[in-house]
Amino acid sequence: MGKGSKSKKSKSLAAKGNPVVEITQEVVVNDQPAQLSDKEKEEIHREELKKFEEGMSALKEFRKELLEVFRKSQDTFDKQLSYIAAGSLALSIGFIKDIVKPIKDSQYKWMLVAGWGALILTLLVNLVSYMIAAKHAKKGANETEEENVNDKYDPTKIDKRSFWIEFMNWSTVVTLTLGILLIVLYIILNALYV
Repeated sequence: MGKGSKSKKSKSLAAKGNPVVEITQEVVVNDQPAQLSDKEKEEIHREELKKFEEGMSALKEFRKELLEVFRKSQDTFDKQLSYIAAGSLALSIGFIKDIVKPIKDSQYKWMLVAGWGALILTLLVNLVSYMIAAKHAKKGANETEEENVNDKYDPTKIDKRSFWIEFMNWSTVVTLTLGILLIVLYIILNALYV
């Protein structure tokens, strides 16, 4: 193959998720089709297969890195959410008497109670989501074991389970925000009446 040579190659995946490289080799030299020997075709096939396997290996490694980043991000989210909710609850219970005096004569007590309730709900839902996430992870790990993949693995079930964990996470963000806003609003409104 000299100057002016071109090659056309295509890849496809076979049915049932088995990675297979299918190579169609057409070599043109000076606008004339050239015939390759079986040995040359085999060598080209091996090179393409090697490139495919290297690409798949790199993709699997990248997937592992993404999963690790997701796991760390989720851990950080859960910890920060718990710290903020518990800290807000503890601070408001501990210091509200020093900020709003006297509490029994204060206005909008329902805001304080609702704010505390929202923070407690945040902590409870976060705790439940930990337990559910662990259960789903174990179930997903069992479903994706090699001997179970054909019988038990169903991506739609995994997506449904992920949906509920994500829903719970967003719910805790909303209840945390609502709880803090209600407590701050209670303090501000009562500070204006003093």
